[in-house]
Order: sequence, then C-alpha cells, then structure tokens
Amino acid sequence: MYFKSTSISKTLPGSRKTKHERQFELKLHDEFIGTISYSINHPISMHHYKDLQRIHHILLYPLKNALQYHQALQLAMQDSLTGLGNRRYFDEQLKRAMHNANRHHAQVGLVLGDLNKFKIINDTYGHNVGDQVLVQFSNILRTCVRDSDSIFRFGGDEFAIIVENASENALEIIQSRINSALKSNILLAKYKIGCSLGTTFMNRADNEYSFFERADKALYRQKIQLSKPLSIV
Repeated sequence: MYFKSTSISKTLPGSRKTKHERQFELKLHDEFIGTISYSINHPISMHHYKDLQRIHHILLYPLKNALQYHQALQLAMQDSLTGLGNRRYFDEQLKRAMHNANRHHAQVGLVLGDLNKFKIINDTYGHNVGDQVLVQFSNILRTCVRDSDSIFRFGGDEFAIIVENASENALEIIQSRINSALKSNILLAKYKIGCSLGTTFMNRADNEYSFFERADKALYRQKIQLSKPLSIV
C-alpha cells in the first residue's frame, strides 16, 4: 500500500510490487489530500471497493491533520530565505547520519563553509543584495552535491553539507565544484564572492560535537590562509 501527497510519499512496511495497482484519489470538500494505491494480484470486488471507500472516508480528517503537522515540522526545520535545512535540522540529521554510518560501516563526510567578506556586501550594497547572494550561493550548493547529500544554512553566511556514503575523494570533488561554480555565477562573480570551506570525515571515536569541531577548525584554518596577503618573490 502506498500513500502520496504533494508534500510526502510513504510506503506501508512489507508492501511489495505486484502485476496490478489500484489507485484512489482522496478529497475532503473538494480539497485534494493525496492518493492511496494498493498493489493487487486480482481485481477488487465491488463489495471490497465499497469497504475501501468507507475506510478512506474515515481516514480523511486524520490524514489531513497528519499532513498539516508534517508541513509545520518541515517549516520549523527550514531556513525561510534559502529553503535549506536550519541548524536545528542539521543537529538531528548529523546524529542520524553518524548512527547510520556506524551501523552500516559506511563513511560520512562533513563540509562547513561561509562566504568571505559577506559583511562588506551587506554594509555596502544593502541587505537585499546580501539576500540575493545567499540565495544564489544556496542554489550553487544544490548543484554541487548528490540528491542523497543534505545542505543546511545556520544563519548569516554559514552553511553545512552532510555527505553520506561518501567515497574517499567525495569532499574534494564537492569543494572543487563549489569553487568552480562561484567563478561562473554572474551575480557572485560581480561582487567577487569567495568561500572558505572546512572538510573532514567522521572517525569511529567521534561524537557529533568532536566531528563538527574538527570541520570547524579546518574551516578556520582555511579562512586564516585566505586572509594572508600574497607574498611577492
């Protein structure tokens, strides 16, 4: 059995594909709630069809309430400007990703980043331009990672990426993509926006605090390196 709405898709545990599928559209006072689908081996009899319709009618209000609750949770975990996950959601996802990595003996990577001299952009051109820069940078991050990776904005110009089931060179690839995309983005190139990135992989002794702190220290080291004036030989 499968349920799908505009915001969520769920499969009943134990469900499996069969030759046929029967789909029902669920509406409440002409408001679309979602679709519920049944995988079946034989046609549904008229008697069972009517039973299902009665069950669906009973489910409409609980389903609508559950969807509204889910949407509220999603908004609470989302940065309103960029649509990325917020710091609260990051904390939850990092703990989950580390647990899964330990359980399945997989590798998880962490990328922390912030924009260089972003305060100057806000002070010089105003917060409207600053917001445009943040949105553009967020879109760049989306293009530089896999669908299975998770991106977050902590607030200000601070961002994070959790890379699950990572290969040995996954973080280097992401870093290279971001640096390349920054140069080719018209808006960010116009304001000479750069980015400092700190990357690290989880080790088995890590908790979420030590994992994050190591990435944060790597970010700080790169910021210091980038702020040094170039020496002329």
